[in-house]
Amino acid sequence: MRVAVIPSRCTGCRVCELVCSEVHEGTFQPSKARIQVLSFDETVQDVPVVCQQCVDAPCLEACPQEAISRDIKTNAVVVDQELCIQCGTCVSVCVIGLDAVDPQQKLAIRLDEKSQMLLKCDLCDGDPQCVKFCPTEALIFTKKPVEGEFSVEEMMEALEYFLQQKELSLPGQEGK
Repeated sequence: MRVAVIPSRCTGCRVCELVCSEVHEGTFQPSKARIQVLSFDETVQDVPVVCQQCVDAPCLEACPQEAISRDIKTNAVVVDQELCIQCGTCVSVCVIGLDAVDPQQKLAIRLDEKSQMLLKCDLCDGDPQCVKFCPTEALIFTKKPVEGEFSVEEMMEALEYFLQQKELSLPGQEGK
């Protein structure tokens, strides 16, 4: 099971980020969410990005501490924060991210800037709250492909475009 993303339904309300941060961290702080919504100014499009619980799970295979495992009940790829040494190896091998991106700036799996805790979707023990509270059904909990959903490749393209957009709009960077 995984959370499928249908960007054409996303309104950018960010309820998913708020719910996720509240469930996992006890605070309404989107930067602590395991799902992140990219907003594109030029296209007026919003794209939620979340771990796709890869079958081959490069993050699981790469962890030198075996802090990442597959939950028997939910089949989600989960992190044992007690075993995690915050090395960032899992972040660097994530297929939903770009190698040039700092581990704190990746979206599907990343290290929290302050705590250095690994932030990654765990499917809320089989009942993803982001899906439950999404008012437009842009997020769907499923095993099968869903019509209109973004593939991993499309998420990568969106992330790359988003980062280019951010680079272009940095203060003092106009015209570069």
